[in-house]
Amino acid sequence: MGKRATRILDDILDGLNHHLVGLGLRTPNSDSVYDFYAFLLVVSLLLSSYPLLCFLVFASNPHIVHWVGPEPKYVCALVPVLLMLLMLLMPLLKQGGFTRRGARLLVLVSFITAGVAMIASAVHLDTVSSGVAESLVYRCGSTGGASHEVEQEWQHLNAIRRQCVAAAGSEAVDMRHCPGFAQHQGSEHAAYLQQLEDDFRCTGFCRFWAPPLFVAGRAEAGKRCASALGAEVQRVGHLIAWPVVASGAVVIFLGAVLGAYEHL
Repeated sequence: MGKRATRILDDILDGLNHHLVGLGLRTPNSDSVYDFYAFLLVVSLLLSSYPLLCFLVFASNPHIVHWVGPEPKYVCALVPVLLMLLMLLMPLLKQGGFTRRGARLLVLVSFITAGVAMIASAVHLDTVSSGVAESLVYRCGSTGGASHEVEQEWQHLNAIRRQCVAAAGSEAVDMRHCPGFAQHQGSEHAAYLQQLEDDFRCTGFCRFWAPPLFVAGRAEAGKRCASALGAEVQRVGHLIAWPVVASGAVVIFLGAVLGAYEHL
């Protein structure tokens, strides 16, 4: 393993040096001692790019924050933070007075620990998001569940809407102009239900084929809000978790290679 790992890394670094010389960015006799760190930096940037993109895209998603909390954001941020710490560790080995064997062991343990932390956090996030999605789709409105208060608010608003429809003699009413809605305007759940219908063009919350409260004429028929929301939560959980699991596996593999690298 040691000789193979050394040969693979040396081939990569020699190829990098050859390309830099070919591009005229380096003379053949230039010192290439920093190529090893440049290689690790490129790998770290590649592994960090997708989690950082997910952080920017999903960190402010109100539906993910409302139902899953800040954990997706933490999992996305964990990858670049751990990789940055590993990058800082590598040059410190030269200054720490470690023996070659001790340095390899420290690198191996550090990379494996970081990779396992990434995988564990990602699997936990996927488990949490799948549980939330299942609860929304199959146990929506159950007492004690996270969706119970939102469903209760929907029931109150739907009662106000029915009275408004009866008074107007038409289904085409604007919920926000109905008598009795004003007392719900400051409600967090009422505001969330409005945003939910606007974003997903869905109706009801737990009820199927319920009338829309805020998007009359724009809702997709039969699209229940809880079902659409559950699908979105699970989709985002998978989009974040499984690439982070893959990144963790790459970090563990890289740690095994570096731990056997004879020139470390």
